[in-house]
Amino acid sequence: MTQEDMLWCARTSWEAEKTHSEIPMLTKTYPQLDRLTGYQIQNLRNQIVEAEGNRVVGYKLGSTGLKKRQQMGTAASSYGRLYDYMRVRPGEPVRMDELIHPKVEPEITFVLKKALTGPYVTADQVMHATGYVVASLEIIDSRYENFKFTGGDVVSDNISGGKYLLSDKRYDPFASDLGLIGLEITLNGDVCGQAATCEIMGHPARAVAEFANNFWKNTGGQGLLPGQFIMTGGITQAFSLKRGDFVQARFGRLGPVEFHVV
Repeated sequence: MTQEDMLWCARTSWEAEKTHSEIPMLTKTYPQLDRLTGYQIQNLRNQIVEAEGNRVVGYKLGSTGLKKRQQMGTAASSYGRLYDYMRVRPGEPVRMDELIHPKVEPEITFVLKKALTGPYVTADQVMHATGYVVASLEIIDSRYENFKFTGGDVVSDNISGGKYLLSDKRYDPFASDLGLIGLEITLNGDVCGQAATCEIMGHPARAVAEFANNFWKNTGGQGLLPGQFIMTGGITQAFSLKRGDFVQARFGRLGPVEFHVV
């Protein structure tokens, strides 16, 4: 694909997000679009988004958990950017008119106090670079019709980044084993998912380490900065949302996180 082709893909995805509009898969126009090219498109998309005054505050990981991989039919993890405009603060609602066909998934999020730069970051280094962890909910929202896409499509589309909500309760990453935190997610009071953080590659710090190394490779040597956060991927499968829904996830020691959909 040419630079012009990739720019067109980046702009098409971003405009669809801004206008809350579905688009056909980019691979229908560019069948050669693979994951590696998708990250080039995502980098260009990020330049466009930042040029419009938005700021990267963190990153989101995709398909790091067994249940999510089974749901999506993939064995490959992925990553995207999280921007300041995506944040839903505790007590605020999630607005359907700002989304297309959203789904929610519970995640554990690492907030950095030290920089992490690949290519050889380890899970132990991630733990020592983490200031605290929090319970969180991510609202994913693919721009593609019927939420269907290939690996190249989803990476180009910022891996379906929509909105996110972080708990106000901060947790010491060394207080107990972060791979053994149980969670339960409910939709309108009914339990729809139960799992533990070991679903994320045995321990979520491993997912952050893998991401830091892949990010270094795909961005020409960039690292993760203090103050940025990394959502480590859905621990359960993702659940579709509609107006009027109430979502709550209870993460053991990390406490609950919740929102209403309006």
